[in-house]
Amino acid sequence: MKAATRADVIHIDFLPHLNLVAPEDILKHWGFVEAGLFEIIRRTKETWTPTHVRQALNESRAALFVGGDGFVVLQRLPESWTSDPVLHVWAAWFPPGKAKAGRVLLTDWLRQMREEHKCVRVVFGSPRIGWKALEPEWEIERIIWRLKE
Repeated sequence: MKAATRADVIHIDFLPHLNLVAPEDILKHWGFVEAGLFEIIRRTKETWTPTHVRQALNESRAALFVGGDGFVVLQRLPESWTSDPVLHVWAAWFPPGKAKAGRVLLTDWLRQMREEHKCVRVVFGSPRIGWKALEPEWEIERIIWRLKE
């Protein structure tokens, strides 16, 4: 699989138009967001559910950004071992055909969001190998192994 480059994304202008959704407007976007969350869960076997995400959004413990037929759910959390604030990407979904190039633009957008929210780093967990295509933009900092049930 060829890694996405900035040259691949010149024609894609959807990411700069990600807009924060106010908690009272989440319901307007929920059908589309929930479908994307189920797709993420189907592909990655995540243990959270769309209900967990919606509850966090409704309680302002997470933020939803929507635009260009895609969305990103972010959380500002304390890092587990230092308590420094980190920007956690809970979920990000873009339509087929835009996802690969979207990762490149998402990286730039997340850097801006990290600065705006005064976080020390951006973190996420994913079992998907597609993120390796963005090296050296992202690095694996720590791997968590879990005992099978």
